Amino acid sequence: MWTLLAALLLCWIAVSALMITLYRKPLLALWREPLLRDPVLIIESDDWGAGPTEQATALSALQSTLDHYQDRHGQPPVMTLGIILAVADTAAIKASLDANGKPTQYQRISLSDPALSEVRKAIMAVHDAGIFALQLHGMEHYRPASLMQAAHNDKQVADWLTGPPLPTTEPLPSPLQSRWTDSSQLPSTALPSAEIDALVAEETSRFNNTFGQPARVVVPPTFQWTVEVEQAWSDAGIRTLVSPGSRQTRREADGTLSSDGSQQHNGGQGHGQIHYLIRDAWFEPAMGHSAAKGLQALQTRSQLKRPTLLETHRFNFLGEQRKASLNELDQLLRGALQQHPDLRFCSSEQLSDRLRSRDPAWIEPRFSSRCATFLQRLRPIPRIGKLARLGAFGLPLSIAQLAFRPNQTNQDQQ
Repeated sequence: MWTLLAALLLCWIAVSALMITLYRKPLLALWREPLLRDPVLIIESDDWGAGPTEQATALSALQSTLDHYQDRHGQPPVMTLGIILAVADTAAIKASLDANGKPTQYQRISLSDPALSEVRKAIMAVHDAGIFALQLHGMEHYRPASLMQAAHNDKQVADWLTGPPLPTTEPLPSPLQSRWTDSSQLPSTALPSAEIDALVAEETSRFNNTFGQPARVVVPPTFQWTVEVEQAWSDAGIRTLVSPGSRQTRREADGTLSSDGSQQHNGGQGHGQIHYLIRDAWFEPAMGHSAAKGLQALQTRSQLKRPTLLETHRFNFLGEQRKASLNELDQLLRGALQQHPDLRFCSSEQLSDRLRSRDPAWIEPRFSSRCATFLQRLRPIPRIGKLARLGAFGLPLSIAQLAFRPNQTNQDQQ
């Protein structure tokens, strides 16, 4: 009997040692990730800004929907607007066609130009109302030089560059919608450091000049960026980067995004002064991501004491799909407040500040809760979760949870 127990103990020690040896860094990062006291919901919406003038009407309709709700602290729902500052001036580019019908000179229309004054005024109006928060998405939703190069061999791209004015970028091939790699040919190639620095300086300066405030949060187009871009954003004053959980640095030969293997967590520090927020759930009604799916995502992340950042895009609220998407948004907000009376609304910048400062009104301090949540967060992770289920962390964390709960409860009551 004692021999069997000794063997089991040795196996448990071996599994634990293996887990700690192989996964020390990700385990430590996961342990350090803050735990939220209350559920948090943010609607993260991208691609607003330079583009169709009907955005002005769409933003007004969104404001009317959001205005109907508030959390128990009196805060209305916040929708972030990932701002695109410029789009192709198709008329000017068309005028530059060479003898073979190929565009030779890229020109842009920026959000500060008179042609987009209606859209810019609408953005400022909803921002001033306090329920829309502005975030940098990019100067354009692409790298202009890559688009011009691709246009020489891709009729779809050439037609887009010389087509109707103020176009949307969704029709462009997905690889060309990435801004921080040269996708004119696949697999993509890295951009020179000097070009990265110049592009970041240009877009952050333009954001400041357009809105009278610096960009503090950035959302990389197609979630593709590199370490060099991240450092340049930090140097330019960006403090929060919205990430899918890993840095995707390039496009492969088939056009898919490729990660550098990094793992990021809410509140974790990146390069320079950058901190991460993780957006890994979707609310795209036009693509079948309904209110019910959004509520399920909120439930799952709230159980793990993580915020829920729901990704949505401008196209859901333009054209014929607007009414249906607004209806889904209404159902989402109503259901979220019904299921989570303690729900908090805030902007991504506000949440990042709370995580960075470890605000005790927002962050769960109890050790017993951290132990239990840490184990729950481990379970769905490939390989690590399997080792955790074998008991490498389950037994000691369960013991710690039981041991610390009485003391923490007494402290809470005091």
